[in-house]
Amino acid sequence: MIGMVKGSVIATVAVASLALAACSSSGGSAKGGGSSAGAGKGADSSLKPVTIGYINEDSGPNGQLDSPNGVTATVKYVNAELGGIDKHPVKLVKCSSDGSAEAVQKCAQQFLNDDSMLAVVVGTLQSGDDSLYTTLAGKKPLIGATPASQGAFGAKDAYWYGSGSFGVIPGFGVFAAQTLKGVHTASIVYLDVPSLKATVTGLLKPVLDKAGIQTKLVPLPLTGSDAAGPLTASNAAKSDLLIPITGAPQCIQIANAVAQLGIHAKVVASPICMDESVLKAVGAKEKGWYEVQIGTGSASPGPDLTLFQHILKTYGDGHDGQYAYAIGPVTLTLVRQMQKIGYAKLTADSVRQAIKTYTGPVPLLAPSIQCGVFVAAPSVCNGFIRAYQYDGSKLVDASNGYMKVG
Repeated sequence: MIGMVKGSVIATVAVASLALAACSSSGGSAKGGGSSAGAGKGADSSLKPVTIGYINEDSGPNGQLDSPNGVTATVKYVNAELGGIDKHPVKLVKCSSDGSAEAVQKCAQQFLNDDSMLAVVVGTLQSGDDSLYTTLAGKKPLIGATPASQGAFGAKDAYWYGSGSFGVIPGFGVFAAQTLKGVHTASIVYLDVPSLKATVTGLLKPVLDKAGIQTKLVPLPLTGSDAAGPLTASNAAKSDLLIPITGAPQCIQIANAVAQLGIHAKVVASPICMDESVLKAVGAKEKGWYEVQIGTGSASPGPDLTLFQHILKTYGDGHDGQYAYAIGPVTLTLVRQMQKIGYAKLTADSVRQAIKTYTGPVPLLAPSIQCGVFVAAPSVCNGFIRAYQYDGSKLVDASNGYMKVG
């Protein structure tokens, strides 16, 4: 559907808009993740553990600790309430990156040298991650929720149960074209990063063109302090739709400029424009804005959300942001697949086969998945988005559930 687009273009989007790939999803049943098994169901600590690795960018410019909390809390839940894998406890071997290639290479080598490790859960890696995919390809399967680099999207032995920019960027257009009424013209304002224009023209513009929506693209300076000029240049005051593809500081600038210029276009943005820091600064000005994301995170009530709220409250360390609600469900889905295989038949190959052929639901991420759904990003398995509208105090479902992109 999307055609061939270079992975480096997508990497730029993810680095510029950190939260783009982070929001998780569901609203359906917890079939992919399961529910609490109750007391007396714990793993037997005297038995040989089932080892999985975990890597995340904990520190550095893009470091965050929500993802580690999501994985760690989920593993604790599995061992305490789901009986591990046939009573064998799940052992999590963690390795941290600071965003440097050296740090990731060290982790990759550590994982490679651990003969007991069956798979590696990948948290958020915004940079320096190429060696992870080349070192472990064909050795240990990788599974994650938030691909964010050229290496991630093109990895041969990685499987992403969240789509990142490959879902969100065209998802802006899919949601607008299929759901919003009276949209004939669109202004797209994006961060002035060289390859980001190629992302917009390669992933988003074709969707709007196909729907007969005329577009005008205008870059927004990275170091600018006022978005009024770019919005004016994009004809946003006369457009039916405004799509900002930016970081959090620029979301604030755009919200202020929209109010200042009296722009009445429908605004469809990424979750970063609904970030706590942005809403604290300009929340009232974003009333009525829409956001497109991968899944629901904590936006929609349901059994999956109840489960992960329980997991994070009971076994977590308090870092309960959006990344925790993305990687936790992926970790639980992995464990469920391993439980189905059974301890006696667990190998890196059997786990890999289960990961890449799985087509069921992923709690808080998708009603179903299929690895290879995007031709240009064969490692991505999630072709769905969700959309919400900010009513001034909370997010309200605007897409009537999932929408298919891939």
